[in-house]
Amino acid sequence: MPLAPAILAFLLAFAGPSVAQISDEYRWLQLGESVSLLQLGPRLTNVGVVEGVGSGLVVDSYLSSQAGGLVQEVNNHLGGSPDFVVTTHSHGDHWGANAAFAAQGSQLIAQRSAILVEQAFQSLN
Repeated sequence: MPLAPAILAFLLAFAGPSVAQISDEYRWLQLGESVSLLQLGPRLTNVGVVEGVGSGLVVDSYLSSQAGGLVQEVNNHLGGSPDFVVTTHSHGDHWGANAAFAAQGSQLIAQRSAILVEQAFQSLN
């Protein structure tokens, strides 16, 4: 499983978008047969989604303030909740919706530094 972020990064770097779906808040780019990029927010922040890894894998879960809509959008896209959520690093826009995904049973995978930052932030709330 540690190779998943590297594989997604490779696919994102070398695969051009073939199909785009636009909704009110979200823009889906289909990068390959089972790899999608969800762009959201005013700066089109990216959330990677890979289908076929169990029920799916999410890379970087964006901001906690957007967790509800993001989780629903990803679940609709996958047809259920993802098995895994991978956090690439400790910036808040990469792990913000992790708790919402974990609450529905997704397993979180991250570097230790990202986990410590997330735990520290959540202890303040």
